[in-house]
Amino acid sequence: MLHRITFCRGNIWNARFTPDGNVIYSASWDGKPPAVFAAQPGSTESRPMESSLVDLFVVGPSGELAVGTTHRILSGFEYAGMLARAPRGGGAPRDIVDNVEYADWSPDAASLAIVRRVAGKIRLEYPLGKVLYETPGWISHARVSPDGRLVAFIDHPYIGDDGGAVMIVDSSGAKKTISGLYSSAQGLTWHPDGKEVWFTGTTTGANRELRAASLTGRDRLVYLGTGELTVQDLAKDGKVLFSRDDDRSGLIALAPGSAKESDLSWDDWTVPRDLSDDGTLVSFDETGEAGGETGAMYVRRMDGSPAVRLGDGLAPSLSPDGKWVLAMVPKAGNRRSLVEIPTGAGESQTISTGEVQVNVAYFFPDARHILELGSVAGGHGLRLGVQHLEGGTPRPISPEGTRARRRGAISPDGKRVVAVDPQGKAAVYDVASGAPSPILGALEGEEPIQWTSDGKSVLLAKSETSGHVFVVDLATGQRKFLKAFSSLDPTGLIESAPPIFSRDLKAYAHSYMRIMSDLYIVEGLK
Repeated sequence: MLHRITFCRGNIWNARFTPDGNVIYSASWDGKPPAVFAAQPGSTESRPMESSLVDLFVVGPSGELAVGTTHRILSGFEYAGMLARAPRGGGAPRDIVDNVEYADWSPDAASLAIVRRVAGKIRLEYPLGKVLYETPGWISHARVSPDGRLVAFIDHPYIGDDGGAVMIVDSSGAKKTISGLYSSAQGLTWHPDGKEVWFTGTTTGANRELRAASLTGRDRLVYLGTGELTVQDLAKDGKVLFSRDDDRSGLIALAPGSAKESDLSWDDWTVPRDLSDDGTLVSFDETGEAGGETGAMYVRRMDGSPAVRLGDGLAPSLSPDGKWVLAMVPKAGNRRSLVEIPTGAGESQTISTGEVQVNVAYFFPDARHILELGSVAGGHGLRLGVQHLEGGTPRPISPEGTRARRRGAISPDGKRVVAVDPQGKAAVYDVASGAPSPILGALEGEEPIQWTSDGKSVLLAKSETSGHVFVVDLATGQRKFLKAFSSLDPTGLIESAPPIFSRDLKAYAHSYMRIMSDLYIVEGLK
């Protein structure tokens, strides 16, 4: 039996049952900022709770809440905030620790398991301060077992990608994978008997189904709904709380010489990855339902001509002339190969990167060298490296925990790279020596997205639902407003990424991510 709980328009972030069988959830309704609400099954109304609460992590056995008092979009599917404790009956929350992405209490509410990113790697701590697992990818939906001995979570090998598998880890750090690999996996909870972990995932596309994985690794289907499901909680009486989500990512572009933006979205999850220097060609990938198991790569003329499919894979970045892309193509063992692919006639070639697992790669202005963001196995974090197009082991130019995710991060002369350092600050790295220098005038949370054509300034912006791009002079730190970017309809919008600009800054492409959710309770599942 299925019961609908919410009836507003927007995105649900987290939801939990209360000890008395009611529901508390956090959501962004009708384009408004996130807030926490209480609801009763059988009622169509939700009651807003304390105004200082913007997110929900977990409801304790006594009804005490672990909540977020801030809510910040990081990148991709990641968001974080200040974790606090709040009495359910009202009263001011007490802050505990910042930059938390997921949290759960032990059964007696005496200790917390949290997920947070530190120095470029994301870690699982249980109790707070004790690291049980960390990875250069990301971790989601950490939940403590009913007996308090294990923590289950979804391990995602690649940042910005929700593909992954369910893992459990004990207090000694011994971990085990208990599910298969899913192309999309979000949402996880324990069965009350502690013998299974219930989660939502799919092996192809984006329409996640409810599944159960035993501690011995038996993976079974529990419930197949219509559309994309995210399990939120499982009550002691067997009732399941889940959201049904309608996700969409789109591409908005301003073509050279045009005075009006156009929507160049192709399928259901279009993410622009690069723009040719002259602004006439955009590359993107599709990783939603239409993208299938592997994702699909395309290029499209900015005049609105039909997209050209390049093949299976992800994150296609263009050469300066737009004739080639560097892309990540899936291969066996949940790894990806770096491949150079022509946008027209020509032969593709795989590029050796030694022991480095590359997340994304970009051409230097000379089109003979590559900037890569990757990591080496063994618990190492992501860092920037440079290698020749013909292959070899990348030469590191930054410490672990550094990130740069655009070709525009490379200076026009190829001698410097702008990035975010391990402390989250915008910085310039010298390609020859790897020496960093701070960017004067950069504000907290801003990311450098592109150089100006003269190499004297950089563009800075935040990933927000509505934000601004500034040009900052590297010599003086002087800031100048360039452009505001936003969606006409903010409902369900969870991120609007800063634009990718042409070299002259007159053409651009940017993406938006929108999730529309409804919350349900279903009974009778086993």
